[in-house]
Amino acid sequence: MRKLRATLGVVIVLGVAAAAASVAVAKTTNTTATAASSLSCKRVVIGSMGPYTGPVASIGLDQLHWAQFFVQRWNAKHKMKVTLVPGDSQLDPSKASIIGQQFASNGKMVALIGPSGSQEVIAAGPILKKAGLVFVSSSATRTDLTDGHLAGYFYRVVPKDSDQGSTIATYLTAKLHVGSGDTVMDIDNQNAYSTGLSDTVDADLKTKGVTVDRESIASTATDYSSLVAKISSKVKAVVLTWQVAANAQLFAQQMRQQGKNAIIFGSDGVFDNSYVYLNGQLLGNHPFGYTG
Repeated sequence: MRKLRATLGVVIVLGVAAAAASVAVAKTTNTTATAASSLSCKRVVIGSMGPYTGPVASIGLDQLHWAQFFVQRWNAKHKMKVTLVPGDSQLDPSKASIIGQQFASNGKMVALIGPSGSQEVIAAGPILKKAGLVFVSSSATRTDLTDGHLAGYFYRVVPKDSDQGSTIATYLTAKLHVGSGDTVMDIDNQNAYSTGLSDTVDADLKTKGVTVDRESIASTATDYSSLVAKISSKVKAVVLTWQVAANAQLFAQQMRQQGKNAIIFGSDGVFDNSYVYLNGQLLGNHPFGYTG
């Protein structure tokens, strides 16, 4: 029988470590000691699910590497050892379901870090819950993931989309001077993370008197010419609630090539330190200058 209560402390610390290792390491002494005292076994197996290969590998690899770092530090200080088993989902719900089944069938596994993406949690969450596995995501933000249907099993260490959406809308209006009567084009990527966040951003912008032009394109697309052509002189900002930073940079390049100068604002899903240049110019922390 999987000891949910006994392992929860360990999983939360590992989840925090995957998102912000400095915080987790600083609190290791008290938090992990309590968790360890609850476990009588000498070794526990923790899973890790995220995109470790593919176009969004940077998100998953950052989380995996921090988790590996934490496990290394944990095992050096405690008698109860932790084994980390990674599962590469590539941010694909179908792969997440398969990995979820594999983890559920692993009788030695007590909990896991992840899944990374909201669409993966939707696919694998019910499987993990049924198997009695607690899971902590470092980056799944869709608001309704915590509406109660996964209560007691799913946790996250990041704000939900309803928080981020409101923050994006406020930043656009308060800091970037998008005002009543202006138009914002919001382009989602047709997945659970993107559509949910865009819905929240749009609703908040509309309460501020901003006109929203909602568009949609598949995350596999690389030709954005038709979307770019829709950006009229009335569009003051373009919001990209995407998860592939390379695509966001490509969109920015195609915009500039067509002479469109609207502000490009990216959500947290397109954070990637590998993409900081556009036509040789450094644009803040992201390929398009702004992030939520």
